Amino acid sequence: MDISTIVKAAKEYLPDLNEKRLVSAYDFAKKAHDGQKRSDGSPYSTHPLATAKILTEFKVDEDTLITAFLHDVPEDTKYTLKDIEKMFGKKVSCLVEGVTKLSKVQYKHDMAERQIESLKRLFFHSAKDLRIILVKLADRLHNMRTLQYLPIRGKRIRIAKESLEIYAPIANLLGIWEIKSEMEDLCFEFLYPDDFKRTKQLVEESSLRNDEVIHKTVRKIKISLTKHNIKAEVRARKKNLYSIFKKMLHTGKTFHDIYDLVALRIIVEDIDACYRALGVVHQTFRPKHKRVKDYIAVPKVNGYQSLHTTVFGVDGTITEFQIRTYEMHLEAEYGIAAHYFYNASRGRVNGNRVPSIFKKHAEWAKKVLAIQKEVQTGYDFVENLKFDIFQDRIFVFTPQGDVIDLPYGANAVDFAYHIHSDVGNEAANAEINGERLPLTTQLNTGDTIKINRSKSSGGPHRGWLILVKTGLARTKIKEYFKKESSQNNYAAGLRVLKRELQLFGKNELKKLPEIREKEVLEKFDVDSIEALMTGIGEGNITVRNVIHEFYTSEEILGKPTSKSGLKDDDLLSKRRFDHAMAIVLGNEELKEKADKNSLCLYRVEINIICHDRVGLLKDIALTLSSLGVNIHEIKMATTANTVDRHMVVIIDVCDLEHLEEALRALTVVRDVVKIYKSS
Repeated sequence: MDISTIVKAAKEYLPDLNEKRLVSAYDFAKKAHDGQKRSDGSPYSTHPLATAKILTEFKVDEDTLITAFLHDVPEDTKYTLKDIEKMFGKKVSCLVEGVTKLSKVQYKHDMAERQIESLKRLFFHSAKDLRIILVKLADRLHNMRTLQYLPIRGKRIRIAKESLEIYAPIANLLGIWEIKSEMEDLCFEFLYPDDFKRTKQLVEESSLRNDEVIHKTVRKIKISLTKHNIKAEVRARKKNLYSIFKKMLHTGKTFHDIYDLVALRIIVEDIDACYRALGVVHQTFRPKHKRVKDYIAVPKVNGYQSLHTTVFGVDGTITEFQIRTYEMHLEAEYGIAAHYFYNASRGRVNGNRVPSIFKKHAEWAKKVLAIQKEVQTGYDFVENLKFDIFQDRIFVFTPQGDVIDLPYGANAVDFAYHIHSDVGNEAANAEINGERLPLTTQLNTGDTIKINRSKSSGGPHRGWLILVKTGLARTKIKEYFKKESSQNNYAAGLRVLKRELQLFGKNELKKLPEIREKEVLEKFDVDSIEALMTGIGEGNITVRNVIHEFYTSEEILGKPTSKSGLKDDDLLSKRRFDHAMAIVLGNEELKEKADKNSLCLYRVEINIICHDRVGLLKDIALTLSSLGVNIHEIKMATTANTVDRHMVVIIDVCDLEHLEEALRALTVVRDVVKIYKSS
């Protein structure tokens, strides 16, 4: 591939392309990177060329293609942004600045900090112009395509993990399905190679059996649509491998229980035809109960619109249909880049004329900027980013039918604060689908929630700070407690700490040596234990972080019981591998030493006090298995009353964080009253 390939591809959709300017940008980049090599031995200039080629598939404008050529020049060569501005203009210079990472020299002693600050800077610039994130996604996709050539295993893992946790979700939020699915599968292959091979084999074997069924289904539905005078295009789409793996992991289903491996798409001319086509599908095939979803009337947060229905198809095969207009199809495939396909102003995107589709997708960038203002450290920023922005989304309803989107795992408290801070502060309980439930109940897509308020509720609970998923809820709760007196916050901090210690089987905070105590206090930017307690009460200091500083894993978990690895298909091995990747993020020396089989397992006894009901044990087991927690034994103990049950569950965890994750998840299981680790 050479520059002529890019010029030819761009000319197909940019009739006014300034070919000379585009070639000049490539020649400049080639000269700037002269002598530099990629890890596979090829000239470095092949990377910006490949990045630009990916972007032509999304029909981006001329300035974006030029940015693709120049995006690594300021970081890796002697040329500066001023040189780029002089040759290609201010707009291109601003785009390149947004994509360029931070100086290696400035952060040479802390690579992790540099990566985090680079992400923050990228999001800041992307909030102003989303073309920046398009270039970054194309850049990262090509790097993932060539990741196998990187010689350091730890670096490969770090890049793949970052791509899976940050960049693939960005592509999903922006609705760019093609980049999302390819990037996910590339990451999947590097992070979980055994599972990747096994899933790929299952899909290939299934495809051999299903191809004939797909052809028959397409033929039959085409005949039915023609009979009803509906002009339509029918296509088949296969689910990407990582989506299949993730669905099996999260739901506990086997491969053969997943029935949306292949979706047939019916693409029609207008919305009226969408609903008529849905009727034809249901006349042709018997629909599956409760499997019709209307994302046209209620679009997803990334703007996705389609009608979904699952039917008993040819030979009884369960088949999913997605019905949409051509415009909806373009946006589903290309997200914000779809603008270039059907907007008359393509090639002339500027600050004075931003298409509405760009404005719609810019909402996530505003949320990122809000997180940057809230958090105190770079690591908190990344954690908030994962949970509040890039986590899978759910869609719930107010009693009036308004749609609210929240991150997966959000509860009724998050919902209440999303409505208004007063609703959250005065929340007493929640009615979810007509049933009165605790405010900490986890929500699911499709739930209708009503928050019952009370002026005498006493305000929010400090324990909510640990349980809420959204930064908005966390900020509003903190604001409430900051208004209280230091004395009240100190007393509240003591109560919160005591309750948290009991969760881990401890009665009181241990006394640290004077030197160590001073180090811990400095870390939390306080001058005394009393100030530390006050900070917990105010919500400025997270109680879990305090416990992690005062106790080692072994002081809470005991001595490790095993170092041996489990089978590759055991969920716990996934957790240990995730933990290994966390170690890899530390520094370059640790990267090659990371070995998932050297990680320890701890056997821990936890107590669950609960109201007995049918299915409770199943819910507890599914909750733990979804986190990769192995259940070693379950015993029943006697309780003082006949209503509650006392369950003693012995589990295997990797570390303190893993135990905490399990305890938190169990606290929100319906009918669990209390949970704590045995002393």
